[in-house]
Amino acid sequence: MKKMLFALALLFAFGFANAQDESSEEGNDSEHVNELKFGVRGAANLGTFALNEVYKGVSKWDWGFTVGVTAEKHFSPLFSVQAELLYSYQQAGVLGTFAPLGVRYENTIKTDFLNLPVMAKFYVFDGFYLDAGLQAGLKLDARQDLEQKGMGMSSSEESNIAKDFIDVTFDVVGGGGYLFDFGLFVDLRYQYGFLNMLRPGSRPENDTSLKRSSFALGIGYVF
Repeated sequence: MKKMLFALALLFAFGFANAQDESSEEGNDSEHVNELKFGVRGAANLGTFALNEVYKGVSKWDWGFTVGVTAEKHFSPLFSVQAELLYSYQQAGVLGTFAPLGVRYENTIKTDFLNLPVMAKFYVFDGFYLDAGLQAGLKLDARQDLEQKGMGMSSSEESNIAKDFIDVTFDVVGGGGYLFDFGLFVDLRYQYGFLNMLRPGSRPENDTSLKRSSFALGIGYVF
């Protein structure tokens, strides 16, 4: 995680330096300044849940999706702030063994969130941009599918675990993309949750924590 944040910092340092050079060349270009533009965005997510508990397991990556609307405010030709309202579905599994009994399990956690990312955007050159910011996530629902095998038997159980999750979580988000002249854009984004999404006392094990992270490949259109 630290290496990824360091790499993002280097990218933004390069982008800022390049933007400074371009701003001197485009100082008279105020076409987009103070404009508020709306758009739509959808993305395919590849995500996981980092689960730390007494029954140590291996987190799997799985696919989800995101869809919603965007609003972007330009403060200069090279800098803007963008806010989005996104519905996001994320699922991922944890594989492990209940140590005392030797029972293997796969626990697939499925979540529905309403995400609100707010990001600073730096247009590096042409249509290329870098962005980074914070995201608030409002819990809508959470479920789990638990499959267990061992001791000559197997079982499968599906349950709603929304009550075990906190109502609002927060993530850091960052990435980049390309905006075409006719309004279409593509982007690649990474998000990392820095809060434990489980309520205190929701699990028997006091040290249980669950944090989300994902990569998202998105496409959208600015009107």
